[in-house]
Amino acid sequence: MLDGRDMPTRNLQKRLSGVRYLMRAIEDRATRTGGT
Repeated sequence: MLDGRDMPTRNLQKRLSGVRYLMRAIEDRATRTGGT
């Protein structure tokens, strides 16, 4: 049952990295367009 406990954590990390990437992309776009 260790696998069941390990899966959620890995999924969360994947989601976190995705969110981080999105935030960086949004910031990059904001700075490029001159937005605050």
